[in-house]
Amino acid sequence: MSIDLSGGSSEPRQQLCLIQAKAEKAALVIYPLLEKYLSILRIQLEPATLQAVFQLVTQHHPEVFNNLSDQERSVLRARLKWLSGKCLDFLSNEKLLNLAIKLQAHDPEPQQLDVVSSEYNDPPGSISLSMELAPLMEGFNPNDFSQKNIDDPRGFPAAIDALRQIFEISSLRAAKGIKQPFPMPNDPVGLHHWLLAWDYALTRRLRNLSNALNVELFRHGMGNQVLPIALLDAVIEGGADALSAPANLLAVRLPYPLGEDSEIALHGVLLRSSDMEYLHPTLRTIRARINQIRANLLRMARRSQHLHQQLAIRKAEQQWMEDNRQN
Repeated sequence: MSIDLSGGSSEPRQQLCLIQAKAEKAALVIYPLLEKYLSILRIQLEPATLQAVFQLVTQHHPEVFNNLSDQERSVLRARLKWLSGKCLDFLSNEKLLNLAIKLQAHDPEPQQLDVVSSEYNDPPGSISLSMELAPLMEGFNPNDFSQKNIDDPRGFPAAIDALRQIFEISSLRAAKGIKQPFPMPNDPVGLHHWLLAWDYALTRRLRNLSNALNVELFRHGMGNQVLPIALLDAVIEGGADALSAPANLLAVRLPYPLGEDSEIALHGVLLRSSDMEYLHPTLRTIRARINQIRANLLRMARRSQHLHQQLAIRKAEQQWMEDNRQN
C-alpha cells in the first residue's frame, strides 16, 4: 500500500488513477482486517471484563464483596456476563458504522438494549441501561477528533453522508437477495474517514459497556457513586488526567465538593481498545497494520488533493488563454 509521492513526470490524471487503484486495493485489505480484530475482541471481551471487575472489587471494595451472599455474588457475575454478551451482539463492522451514523445524527430512536431479559428485570427505581446511546451522549462533534487526523474538518460529516448512502445501497441489495461484501468507500479520503468512524464507534461501544458495568457494581454496593459518563469521555479523549491503574480500570482524583481542602478518589471500569491490545499481542499487531494503512491513506488523500488543485490550475490557465484568443 505504498505510493510514489514524488510526483515525477506523470500527468496528474494518471497519478490520480494510480491513487484510486491503490485506494480500492486498500478497501479490500481493510475490511477483513477489521473483521479479524473484532472476532478476537469478541472472544476476549468477557474474560477481560471479569478480570477488570476482579481487580476492582478485590483491591478497592473487598469488605463489601465479602459481605455479599452466595446468591448475590452469583447474580452479580451472571449480570456482568449478560452485559458483556449484549455488547458482543453489536461488535461487527456494519453495526459499528451504523452507530457512527446515529451518533452524527443524534438519533433519538429508542435504544435497542433498553429491553432487558425477564431473567434480569430491574427492581423499581433502578437505572435503565442502554448500550446503544447512553445518557449524556449528546453534543457529539466529529470535528473534535477528525481535525487531529485530516486537513479538512468538514470531511467527516460528508463521510457520514457517504456511509448513510452505503447502508441504503446495502439494504437494497439485501432486499433483492444480492450477496456482496459490505460496501465501502473506494477513495482515500472516504476510507480514512470510514476508519475514523469505525474506531470512534468501537470506543463508544466499550464506553457504554463500562458505564453499564459501573452502574451494576454500584447497585451491589461497591462505590459511593457511579463514575460520570462525562468523566469517562474526558479520560478517553485525553481531557482528564488518570492515575496509574490495571488494564481496563480507571482511577482518578477529584477535588472534594463544597470547596473543602481534600480530594476524593474514584475507581471504576473503563474498557479501552488500547488496553485490550496491550493484553493481547494479536490485536496489537492488527492495530499496527490498520494504523499503517491509515497513514498511507492520509498521504494519498493529500497527494490527491494536490493533484486536483494542479488540474484546476491548468484548466483555469486554458480558459484564460482561450478567452485571450477570442478577444
